[in-house]
Amino acid sequence: MSQTHKQANNLLAHLNARVNGMVTIDAKLDLSGGVSVVEGKKTADDYSRLIAKVQQAEAALSATRAQLHQHTGAVRDLCDRILTGVATRYGKNSEEYKKVGGKPKSERKRGPRKSKAATMMPRTGHENGAADGHA
Repeated sequence: MSQTHKQANNLLAHLNARVNGMVTIDAKLDLSGGVSVVEGKKTADDYSRLIAKVQQAEAALSATRAQLHQHTGAVRDLCDRILTGVATRYGKNSEEYKKVGGKPKSERKRGPRKSKAATMMPRTGHENGAADGHA
């Protein structure tokens, strides 16, 4: 149950307690200005129905989200299979491959390559400022 549901249920319980207190004073107590046992009970019933309606809507939404989640895998799989099928039939550098959203190998940009000298340099310990004796 979410925080909103808890707050709504707590508020409903609070209202019911107040109305029940009014009933102990007088079952037909009317303090005027829309403050009466009848109005309190009606408001509590309306609010309770709204809470139930929200809970039903959230349950339906949750079920729909679960269905969406189940179908997501199938959709991704079909997308991959379409791209692979077109690549197999027409090639990865074809116009057909582009039409279904593939990026031809000839148009892919490669990232900058590190030179062998930069990757093969030995570590001297100077990288972290340890050369001057201060750590």
